[in-house]
Amino acid sequence: MTPVTMDIAEAFAARLVQWARRCGCAEPDIAVLAMAGRRVAQLTEQGHVGVALDEIAALLQQPEHTVRDLLLATPFVAIPTQRSHAIMVLDDANRLYLHRYFDYEERLARRIAVALRAAPPVVGAAGPSMLAELFGTVVVDGAQWQRLAAALALGRRLVVISGGPGTGKTTTVARLLACLVAEQPNCQIALAAPTGKAAARLGTAIVEKSVGIPEALRERLARTPTTVHRLLGFGTRGFRYHAGHRLPYDVVVVDEASMLDVSLATQLLEAIPDHARIILLGDREQLEAVESGSVFAQLCLTHGMSERTREALSRWSGVPVSAIDAPVDDDDPLKDSVIWFTRNYRFGRDSGIGQLALSVQAGDAARTVRALTAQDVGLEWIVPTGRRLTDALVQRLRRGYAAYYAAAAQSDVDASSLLRIFDDFRVLAATREGTLGVQAINAVLATPMRDAAKGMENGAWYVGRPVLVTRNDPVLGLYNGDIGIALRHGDSGLRVWFANGELGVRSFAPSQLPPHETAFAMTVHKSQGSEFRHVAVVLPDEQSPVLSRELLYTGITRARDTVILVGRQPAIEAAVRRAGNRLSGLRDRIREQSARLGAQTPL
Repeated sequence: MTPVTMDIAEAFAARLVQWARRCGCAEPDIAVLAMAGRRVAQLTEQGHVGVALDEIAALLQQPEHTVRDLLLATPFVAIPTQRSHAIMVLDDANRLYLHRYFDYEERLARRIAVALRAAPPVVGAAGPSMLAELFGTVVVDGAQWQRLAAALALGRRLVVISGGPGTGKTTTVARLLACLVAEQPNCQIALAAPTGKAAARLGTAIVEKSVGIPEALRERLARTPTTVHRLLGFGTRGFRYHAGHRLPYDVVVVDEASMLDVSLATQLLEAIPDHARIILLGDREQLEAVESGSVFAQLCLTHGMSERTREALSRWSGVPVSAIDAPVDDDDPLKDSVIWFTRNYRFGRDSGIGQLALSVQAGDAARTVRALTAQDVGLEWIVPTGRRLTDALVQRLRRGYAAYYAAAAQSDVDASSLLRIFDDFRVLAATREGTLGVQAINAVLATPMRDAAKGMENGAWYVGRPVLVTRNDPVLGLYNGDIGIALRHGDSGLRVWFANGELGVRSFAPSQLPPHETAFAMTVHKSQGSEFRHVAVVLPDEQSPVLSRELLYTGITRARDTVILVGRQPAIEAAVRRAGNRLSGLRDRIREQSARLGAQTPL
């Protein structure tokens, strides 16, 4: 835990103690309240939405039911139905939340339940006909599930598609959107992703995967994706679109939905009109959002179809009923809305990256090490000497940027080309600080650029400096995750150039930029939604609390062609064995809200 996190938690606990004493609470109640407040604040900062009461009881060495009674005896903790003025909420499953996060979770669950319980769209002949045209002959493999996902989007208000890189999610979306446009020619479509990089990738992929779609429909799909913040009209006064002012769309597609935290997911889904189709794409195996919540992973916990939905999908898609998954839990409100893609078309199960990713997914440390030592052309394992950046390691990482260093040194290089070259390779680190962290790596990788620019530097700025925006700036239209590169612009000095979708590039003076950092290396978290030809993943010591299966899997699968894994064997094994498990009550909230809305309308 970082000192900042501890300071926030301690300050919150101290404030609770102060308020409790003013209210005349008994000292035993105050001691329990302080511990509970401290722990819920710590875990919320770490990405959970709350804390399990049994953890607090263990820290206090008291029975769980006693701790529950003591907390509810104070005016600061309440059960959900009596929470209006409480600071913390304790639900029936003994999960303790800060009020704000319980409210997000309940609002999000309510909007999801509305989508699940809404009357399904009427499906005519045009959509299924286009589906048959685009997907061709049914085969029992990954393509079958792509076909079923497209069919499901015809008849549901909410569709959740989970699959790793290369499993065909974007191909499916391009085709299912064509089916929806064939069915509803005037439908308004929005494409979005949490970061600018992910949105740009989605737009490029949709165009690439539109081959074979009739020209008239393909023109309707030529949408420019945007970030979720831009879609919602984020500005200095908050979001333009919200529950009281809905988005003007009939279909909203969100890629890289695993990056949505519970707050942003709530605000996004509440802004989507009730009649609209919501299509969420992501990878349930990836890292969860940087902020609190595990929304996408919770939605993807189970999948399967009710008998009526299986029959409807079979009619529309031509897939035999027997080949469609039966529900795991017939009472699960999400049972007819979630599909998993498991066949990988990019790596192949026999490729080095494919084998490594599968081994990590399975939590098999021994198999992961075997994959790394198999000498596959797509994998390179570097065991660092000690816990530092040795000269040999620095030189290896610099070789990854050799083409970029050379191109940036050319006086006539254009920004668009340089941005594309920069995306060829990236160093992804698990931590920001430390000898193997982002800051240390950026310092050594920037040295060749600084040396080449000697005499032309401007403080922290030099020709070829790549930067990563770390805070949204709606006025400039720059958002968290956007990448820019500094280049000399005539006699006006350095300008920082960013990709600007179909319009090419645009530039800003360095002094104009919102908070940013050098971007030769970035955290694995920051890399979500990105894709590079070659990736170096750098792991810290095995004792690091950030190591997890999801972090290693996410870093590996950012690469298309090759992965360089830098880490000692104990660190790799620790990451593979440690699965992330954020506390969440979203599934329970969805069940509760669905029950209040009544029976689900069948297809």
